[in-house]
Amino acid sequence: MKFLPFNTDPTVQLRWRYHCRLGGLNLLCIVLGAGIGGYIGSWLAALLQLGDGPLRDQPHGLLWAVLFFFGFSMSVLVCHLLSFVLMAVTLHWSYGWSWERIRELMFESHIPPHWLKPARPPVAKPPPARWQQITASLLMILFGAVMLVMGQKLPNKILHLVGGVMAISLGIHALFKAVRNRPNLSTRPAK
Repeated sequence: MKFLPFNTDPTVQLRWRYHCRLGGLNLLCIVLGAGIGGYIGSWLAALLQLGDGPLRDQPHGLLWAVLFFFGFSMSVLVCHLLSFVLMAVTLHWSYGWSWERIRELMFESHIPPHWLKPARPPVAKPPPARWQQITASLLMILFGAVMLVMGQKLPNKILHLVGGVMAISLGIHALFKAVRNRPNLSTRPAK
């Protein structure tokens, strides 16, 4: 059982008009939640008597940050769930859906078949050509070398050095794999 507000599987399969309707309502409610979250932040700043200046210099700055993050997150989450309540009420009053059918849609993700795109057969993608594999691995090696050179000049050197070494080693591994996987000449059909 997948709760529809947190189910991301069918969103790619929905027809465009249903995707826009559900997404538009959802986005509108999330923006409303973000606005409420901003109001919560200014209300908390007034309540904790925060002045001008950086937050880390304020006496209750950390408390404000924690409460603001919690309040902002909760207001966005509540408004996200509110969008599905509004959708349920709209489906019931405007389209005559039964509450049982709405419950199946919301709590079990039983999406009506006419909301989904027609199924297409999967397309087999050919593997990349050998020259593409070699080019990609050489670019990865070049990227790793650039990270190593740039890492010497930045304050967090160790991160760039480790990333550069990893990129170079992955690039060398991919290069050897691309070069080693040559077509077997003995299995080619005769001309």
